[in-house]
Amino acid sequence: MAWELERDIKITYMVIDLIIPALKPKLLTFQFSTRRLASPTDD
Repeated sequence: MAWELERDIKITYMVIDLIIPALKPKLLTFQFSTRRLASPTDD
């Protein structure tokens, strides 16, 4: 039982390590665009 949970956690971390680098650019561009929308006078 415990080793199954440990294996699942390791797999989850592996998946997160794969997903986060792929999401980071999208999150950064999203933050950038929302910031520009919030303050359009800062050109």
